[in-house]
Amino acid sequence: MLNDNSTKYLNSFGFHFLNSPKNSPYQLKSIGWEIRTSKSYSWDGMKRKDDNEHCIFQYTLSGSGEIRISDKVYALKKGDAFLVKIPDNHHYYLPEDSDKWEFIYIHLYGKGSIDHCTDLLSSYGNVFKLSSDSPVMTYLWKVYWDAVNNNIEDGYQTSSFAYNFIMELHRSKAALETTINSKYSSSIENVINFIEHNFSTELTLDDLAKVSSMSKFHFNRTFNNIVGTPPWNYLTKIRLEKAVELLLKDTMSIDIIAKKVGFSGENYFSKVFRKYLGISPGRFREEHFEVNSYLLKL
Repeated sequence: MLNDNSTKYLNSFGFHFLNSPKNSPYQLKSIGWEIRTSKSYSWDGMKRKDDNEHCIFQYTLSGSGEIRISDKVYALKKGDAFLVKIPDNHHYYLPEDSDKWEFIYIHLYGKGSIDHCTDLLSSYGNVFKLSSDSPVMTYLWKVYWDAVNNNIEDGYQTSSFAYNFIMELHRSKAALETTINSKYSSSIENVINFIEHNFSTELTLDDLAKVSSMSKFHFNRTFNNIVGTPPWNYLTKIRLEKAVELLLKDTMSIDIIAKKVGFSGENYFSKVFRKYLGISPGRFREEHFEVNSYLLKL
């Protein structure tokens, strides 16, 4: 999309139209393509003079920049993007060891923009990589060239641009999760199979992570993405399903049932059972003694 002569189109555009939707939840404040070479380029997220909340997406095209998020500093190279809210504890700038930072950015505001930005931050984090030909970047350049060519006519159009850009970010997030799920699905299937055959034994999250061949943190996050619930919740669900089956079909004591399905004893089992089913195991057995099966969805 870019060539040696295209830098003549470097510019930044701010938008304010009288002809706009009132209190739009999605709105475009500005967009720009810049090359910064001065160390005076510096934005502190707690010191910007904006009346309302905003969010900024910025993508590095060449050179390098740096951003501090709370106490952690990230180097920003070609292909690196960041997403931040304003106000927030961040600071991005041209570092001492860089003589140039070329980037394209988009600045959004409105309640919907902020809510979606918050959701995206919880999934992406503040700093992430994107391909230069990704749908996100293709759409961002479309908006930029519309600004260059004076094709943006009113606030309805800028509101649409803001919403559509956010949706492209969500689409990229979903595609990333699909790729992750495909890559790790066999490992998670191994863990599920392991749980279903070993739920009655004493298990820890470390045990399950070891089966998956992932770090505990990575395993916990990946399992949650694929299965839709954390691994410990899934293990608890399997144990309670087996416990319900035994309560309905066997006369053994509750303490024995607790140990048969992997709980350390009756007290802890009863506490967990009551938490999820709202009733004690003994009361459950009394109320369902004529039932042969019980559909349990946790």
